[in-house]
Amino acid sequence: MKKTFKVSAAAALAISALTPVAAFAAESTVAADGFYTNNSFVAGSDFRASTNPEKAAILKNPETVMVIGGKVYFAKDAILATTNAQLAEIVMTEADFEAQHGELTKNGYEVTPVTGELKVESVSAINAKEVTVNFSKAVDEDSVIDASGALIANTVSISAVGTATAPGTLTPELSEDGKTLTLTATNSFKGQYAVTVGTAIEDLDGDAIKAFTSLITVKDTTRPTVTGTEYAADGTATVTFSEPVDTSKFTSSEVILKDETGAVTGAITATIDATGKFFTINAGSIPANKEYTVTLIGVQDAVGNLISPNPVTFTLVNSVNDTVAPKVSSVVASKVGEMKITFSEKIKSTSGVVGTFDINAAGSATDIDLSVGGNATVDKTGTVVTVTDAGLTAGIKSITIDAFSDLAGNPGTAYTKLVEFVADTTAPKYVSHEVKTISNVQYLIVNYDEEVTPTNPAIAYSYVDEKQVTKSGSIASGSAVSAYDATDATATAAKAIKIDLTGLNVGKYEFSLPASLVADADSNISAAKVVTQQVGKAELTDKDAPELDSTWVAASAVNGNKVTLVFNENVTATTALNIANYTVEGEKVFKSAIFDGDEKTVVLTLKDSALSLDGDRYLTIKNVADLAGNVIEETNEVLTFVETVRPTVTSAEVTAEDEITVTFSETVANVNDADFEVFVGTSTTADTITVTGSAKTYVIKLSAPLSTLSTAVTLDIVEGNDIEDTNGNALATVGSVTVTK
Repeated sequence: MKKTFKVSAAAALAISALTPVAAFAAESTVAADGFYTNNSFVAGSDFRASTNPEKAAILKNPETVMVIGGKVYFAKDAILATTNAQLAEIVMTEADFEAQHGELTKNGYEVTPVTGELKVESVSAINAKEVTVNFSKAVDEDSVIDASGALIANTVSISAVGTATAPGTLTPELSEDGKTLTLTATNSFKGQYAVTVGTAIEDLDGDAIKAFTSLITVKDTTRPTVTGTEYAADGTATVTFSEPVDTSKFTSSEVILKDETGAVTGAITATIDATGKFFTINAGSIPANKEYTVTLIGVQDAVGNLISPNPVTFTLVNSVNDTVAPKVSSVVASKVGEMKITFSEKIKSTSGVVGTFDINAAGSATDIDLSVGGNATVDKTGTVVTVTDAGLTAGIKSITIDAFSDLAGNPGTAYTKLVEFVADTTAPKYVSHEVKTISNVQYLIVNYDEEVTPTNPAIAYSYVDEKQVTKSGSIASGSAVSAYDATDATATAAKAIKIDLTGLNVGKYEFSLPASLVADADSNISAAKVVTQQVGKAELTDKDAPELDSTWVAASAVNGNKVTLVFNENVTATTALNIANYTVEGEKVFKSAIFDGDEKTVVLTLKDSALSLDGDRYLTIKNVADLAGNVIEETNEVLTFVETVRPTVTSAEVTAEDEITVTFSETVANVNDADFEVFVGTSTTADTITVTGSAKTYVIKLSAPLSTLSTAVTLDIVEGNDIEDTNGNALATVGSVTVTK
C-alpha cells in the first residue's frame, strides 16, 4: 500500500493558495510568502511545483514556518488545524515571530549573531550511542549537568521522530574546554530525531544560550574497531574500542587467548565495562613479560554492526608494576537511599564486587556489587561508585568503606565518614508531552524530571471534534495509565508515563492531568496540569516490502551448515533462491538455497569449509522481492555460525599385525564397522573387521593377522558414512585411502 500524507482542509487551502484562510487585517509585510526553516527558504511557487513526498518533508519538519500574507504559522501546527478559528489560535505576526526566533530572510530565519553570543553551532551523531552538541563558547557545567551527573531538565532533549528508536535516558559529559556536550543513550540512536536546546544553559558569565531546534538522522553503519590496549600492574589488559559495543552480547567466549606457542589458554575472564568502550582480561591469564595473541569474533555495537575485521587479532605484552595502595577520597550522600564513593584509582572487581560498606558500625558489611542487578554502578572513569541501599535513610550515618583493592591487587585501608542524608521533599515536575503510536495503539506520553510511579486516577478531558462540537469525557482510573520506559516494557517506575487513548475520537483535546497523577520514590506527588494535544488515528506500519518475519529468531536460525530464513510474505523463487543475494561478512559462502514447506521459508546451505571459526558474523540479505515486486531493504542480521571445515582422514597405518590405526584431522563421532571396508591380499571380499577408538584415533581390528608386511592391504571409506565432527560437518574423505606399514 502507498503511504499518504493528510493535511486538514483549512490548512490545505492556506498552503495551496498561499493566502490567509481567515480574514486578517491588512498589514505591511517584509518577508516573502513561503516556507522557512532556520537555514532555508522555499517560495510558494516552488512548493506548489514540488512532488508530494517533497511537500510532506517540508511540512513535517518541526522547524518549518509558513508565511502567508504577513502572518506566520508553524507548519506542524497548521497542518492539524481543521477550521479558520483553529488557524487563528496559532498565528503570529512577523514582528512577534522575529522577536522570538530571528529575522525571516531568503536564507531562512536566524538571529543576527551577537559578538560572543552563546549558541549551538552543530549537533551530530558520533555513532549509534553518542550525540554531540557543539557550542560557540564554553558553557557553565552546572547549568547542564546536576550534582548526580544527570542531564538537567529543559536543557537538551532528543526525541525520536516516527519509527526511530527511543534513545532512553541521556547521560551527559562536557568536554574540558566546555564547548562540546556528549550525550550517551541508554538504548541507541537509529532513525530521525528532534533535538531541542532550551535557554536554561548558560555561559561562564551567566548569559543564556539562544534556543535551538534541529532534526538529525542517525544511521550508523560504521563497524567498531580495536583502538588500543593498556596494562595494569597485575598484568590485567584493558582493550579499548572505537565506539561503545553492546555489553549485553559480549561474553568471554568471544575472546580467544593464545600464548607464544599458539596454544589456546584455559578459561579466561573477559569483563566488558558498563560503558561498552573497553573490556579487561583477568590478570591470571596474562603472566608478566609474556606475549599473547588475542582474537575477537562477533563483537558488535549498539545497533548490531560487527567488529571490523571479524575476527580481529592483536598482540598483548604485560610489563607494568604498581605498588601504591588505593584510598577512598570521599563519601557523599546523593539523596536518601543513595551515596557516591570516590576512590583514588580504579578498583578491582571480583565477580562484580569491589568492596563493602557498613552503616553505623552495624558489624554486618554489605557487598558493593557492580554486577547486573547489583546495588552499585560505576562512572566512566572507573573511580566513582554509586551505591543504593534501603538502610541509607534520612539522618546522619557513619559509613565505613572496606575490603577494596586496586587493579594490581594492592589492598586499601578502611575509611569511615559521617554522612547526612536529607529527605527529598520536591514534587516531580511536568517536562513535556506527546502522542506516540506503540504497537498500533496511541498513547499520550507525559515526561517528568525524575523517576515516577503512576497512581492511576481518572483523567478528565474535553475536545473539539471534526464537526467543531465541544465534548467532554474521562479516561477511567486503572490500567489505562502505566510507567513508560522505551528500553524496558516491564518497568513500574520511569521518568515518563503513558496514557492509553484507545477509543478516543479524532480531535483537539485538553487533558486535565490531576494532582497526584504520579509520585516519586519519596511519595512526593505531582501538581495538576492541563495539556493540549491533537489526537488522530493510529498509523499502521507499512509492510509493502518483504522483511524477515517477526516470528523468525536469529538465535535459532543456524543449524550446523544450514541457515533458515522466514520472510513475512511469499517471495519469488528467482530472487529468494539466488545465493548471490546472501553473503556472510561480504563473502559468498552458500552453495544452495531452497524453499522449505512454503514460499516464505528459505534454507541456505554453506559451502564445505567456508568458515574456520565459531562465532557471530553478519548475514546480509538483499534483492529479495515479494510477488508484487517490492524489494527487501538490505538487511544485516548477526548470526552465530559454527565452523564448517569438514574432517578428513590424515593417515592410515598398520600398527600391529592385525590392526590398522586411522587418524582423523579432528575429533569425530559416529565411527563404526560399517564405515570401512578392508581388502587383504588379492581378496575381492571385504574382511570382517571391528572398529574401536575415540576422538581423532580409531583402530580397525582385522579378522586374522597379516602373514607378511608385503601383503597388500586396501582401505576404503564407505560413501554415505555418517562420520562427522562435533559441529556436524560430514567426513570429506571417501573412497580408497593409502595404508602405510
